[in-house]
Amino acid sequence: AAIGGSYGKAGGNITINGGTVNATGDSEGAGIGGGYNGAGGNITINGGTVNATGAQWGAGIGGGNVCDSNIIVVYTTETSLVNATAGSLASAYGNGYNGNTCYKVTFDSNGGSGDMGFLYISKNYTYAFPECRFTAPDGKQFKAWDIGGTEYAPGSDLKVSRDTTVTAIWENIPVAKHTVSFAANEGSGSMTPVEVEDGTEYTLPACTFTAPYNKIFKAWSVGG
Repeated sequence: AAIGGSYGKAGGNITINGGTVNATGDSEGAGIGGGYNGAGGNITINGGTVNATGAQWGAGIGGGNVCDSNIIVVYTTETSLVNATAGSLASAYGNGYNGNTCYKVTFDSNGGSGDMGFLYISKNYTYAFPECRFTAPDGKQFKAWDIGGTEYAPGSDLKVSRDTTVTAIWENIPVAKHTVSFAANEGSGSMTPVEVEDGTEYTLPACTFTAPYNKIFKAWSVGG
């Protein structure tokens, strides 16, 4: 590979964080990843402009001839651009010629904003669901990932057998509540406490305590 494994060697762990990278594989290796007969390994692209072209039987980003890549993680941003071009008999991302199929995993913000990029995962490889990098909609917080109606927490095992969309699930941010209690202050009887949401106005009720002898209710004292 241009970046990664040499002839017969795997790519190992490859991380690209930025800059401009142009990689063209030779000897049936990948542009980025495995050499001829070498697995792509674990490839993470966090940013930058990346152009990767595989040799005839090598992936653009992934495995060389007859090999695949465990996992390819591409985080896209407004300033990043990633292009992968396969050799004529391989895949742009994931597997070289005759390698195990790699499946694409994309992320749906489901009303949130931002970009999570995409993954390619070998059919024989298990990856962990990532942390959510989307910005939540107003008043919401991230709850879990969803695939086909099943919820998964970040860190759970992610194994796919087809191209898959992972959708963010949002939930309402819990609103703090405060208890308003009523003291009889020498009167008698009881009044039920009331829960009030933080930041909201609450109208004090009429007094239903029985007043002490020879007195009448005048007003409520709050915090005094």
